[in-house]
Amino acid sequence: MTLMTGLSSSMFAPSIPALLVEFDSTNSILGSLVVTIFVLGLATGPLFFAPLSELYGRSYVQHAGCIGYV
Repeated sequence: MTLMTGLSSSMFAPSIPALLVEFDSTNSILGSLVVTIFVLGLATGPLFFAPLSELYGRSYVQHAGCIGYV
């Protein structure tokens, strides 16, 4: 799972031009915004899940995260 975190942030960025073509958009700022929101989600996720893992245990939070990922 640790490998997927770093890998997903760098794999997502090259697909932005194809995503913009798919949705018929030519706005490059929108493409940058999509990547920015994705990386901010990766950065703020641990702020919410770390306290939950202290309260309920790491295993439960990890399993819930894996189910959410799937």
